[in-house]
Amino acid sequence: MSCSRCATDTARAVAAQTGVPASSGTLIAPAPGSAPSSDALARVAESEQVMSQVLRYQAFLMSDIGLKLNPFARTGITADSIAYYLGWKKDGNRDGKPRLDVQRARTVLDRLVKAGRLVNLGKQQSPGSKRSVCIYCTPEFVSQCKAVLPDES
Repeated sequence: MSCSRCATDTARAVAAQTGVPASSGTLIAPAPGSAPSSDALARVAESEQVMSQVLRYQAFLMSDIGLKLNPFARTGITADSIAYYLGWKKDGNRDGKPRLDVQRARTVLDRLVKAGRLVNLGKQQSPGSKRSVCIYCTPEFVSQCKAVLPDES
């Protein structure tokens, strides 16, 4: 029995029991162009992977262990960290070793910022490092940190 035949039979049975007239029995399929493309689905999957990693990292920072390791670590996560933890790599450098795909992570993080799911805290420079990196976190994490930090007034 086909799916449309089964749906038609079910609609007729329900109509007979409830007294509500059955519909025509014609199934309406989504238009071919209305289904999301595989690229759009891949972007959503990447975004959810990144959000999961950000939330795990923030949970670690808010835990007792994270505070004991570094009491001043109440910041977000970087694109480098996302690429590392998710194993995103691209073609090798001169040595032939694969490099972290930081640009891919930065693109996804920026997409999440535009969607309002993350906040870009701006560029920060790590101690002992000459380069500065953007730090990202959720808006809820910013609120939690503000609640924990003493007032500057």
